[in-house]
Amino acid sequence: MEGFVEITEEELVEQINCKGADELCNEYQSVALSSIMLASLYNNNKSNKHVALFLTKYENTPSRVLVAISKDWADEQVLIRLAKHQRTQPEILQKLAVSEFISVRKSVACNKGLTPQTAAVLVNDPNCVVRSMLAENVVQFQTTQLQLASDEHPCVVTSLLAHKKCSDQARKLIFEHESIFVKISLAANVSLSDDRLLELADSNDENTQNALFLRYNLPEKVQESLCFSKHKQIALRAIKRKHLDDDELLGWARNEDSQYRTLIAGRGNLPEIIQDLLAEDSCTNVLTTLANNRSLCDSAANIIVENCADEEVITALASNPAISEKIVTKLCQIDDQTVHQVLALRNDLTNRHLDILINEKREFELVYILALRGIEFVDLNKDITRILVGSELPTIRAFATNSKTLDQRDIPRLVYDKYEPVVINLIRNKNTNNATLQHLCNDKNENVARLAAEELHKRENLKTEDSEEEVGLLKKVLQAIKG
Repeated sequence: MEGFVEITEEELVEQINCKGADELCNEYQSVALSSIMLASLYNNNKSNKHVALFLTKYENTPSRVLVAISKDWADEQVLIRLAKHQRTQPEILQKLAVSEFISVRKSVACNKGLTPQTAAVLVNDPNCVVRSMLAENVVQFQTTQLQLASDEHPCVVTSLLAHKKCSDQARKLIFEHESIFVKISLAANVSLSDDRLLELADSNDENTQNALFLRYNLPEKVQESLCFSKHKQIALRAIKRKHLDDDELLGWARNEDSQYRTLIAGRGNLPEIIQDLLAEDSCTNVLTTLANNRSLCDSAANIIVENCADEEVITALASNPAISEKIVTKLCQIDDQTVHQVLALRNDLTNRHLDILINEKREFELVYILALRGIEFVDLNKDITRILVGSELPTIRAFATNSKTLDQRDIPRLVYDKYEPVVINLIRNKNTNNATLQHLCNDKNENVARLAAEELHKRENLKTEDSEEEVGLLKKVLQAIKG
């Protein structure tokens, strides 16, 4: 509905009463109703609250009508709308600024048509929310700002601080405010100068310093100040956030407080000299953190392995996916079952590592972990193979059946193993003779029978290829002799 609309006063009243002031007002916002008709509408319906609500919300209501409503009505709902209306005259707003209703005074504080006189009334309002809303209003006056900047209530001052048009003089007063909440707001405010931020950092007020961390970027000198805060948690947080050069890293790595050394031990890409220094630390937390560091160098890891007897530290080192093959080998050689169990969960174990753990250390309990993870190791010692194929656990029997040292004496028993993977591994094992494979070709398990037949066929093809290769070589030898 746009432009002018032809509607009688009676029809408009009927619609207001039927649809309600709000709904009808939304429909008529883009419609220019006659100011004469609106004046007549109010004069003829002064006692109709719906009409008063409509007129105090309709943006094109003439000022003279709003003046009349302000004189006739004391209803809170009507006065709220009157206080919000952009055509409400300054003298009416000033009158409403001392209304008994807080909601009305809050609406006046938000009105863009405020005058310095009305602002001067609201700045002394007993309700801090009213004063806060005044501070948030886009219309600001210098005198008002200075009064609000010194307000005793933090929410008023912080509201002013957030305002884009907050003057430098007002900011200066805010900076001197004693409230911790104001200081926190200051610390997080993006428009402060580097010198002001440094002043806040040097204040050694814990809450203010914490608030500084809300800022995305902090000047170098501010970060430096926070690193030396008397509050340890502030200092630790600042050190963690700050980019430290090698000298700074070394200084903190030598700090007498282990919490600082622990923090440095967890940083990525630490220089080798600092890692080596920390690797000789006497504090378990420092060593454990360093052992977990994904950028741990070999020299530091080697120092830990050789000098540290703390199982927690060595276990952390064993679980670090970044340590080298050489360090893993050294850890395998340690006589510590817990460390070996952690190593068994790694994804980078080599045959040499498995050889140490199973054949040399005879850690048979690890075999179960390795078997569950699907890791294969065919170079088992013969006596170990015989022990494992006799295990009560089927996963261990399946693991051992892969071994190159599988004993012929164990094969007849394994053929009838009820755990299918054991029989499948037996079929694939080169030590299983053809007679056994032929027997398995008739197994009741179709999958076993099929795999046995395929393996037997593969062996026959390899035998044929080998024979043909031998004949070819023999012919070449004979030709060479004749030649």
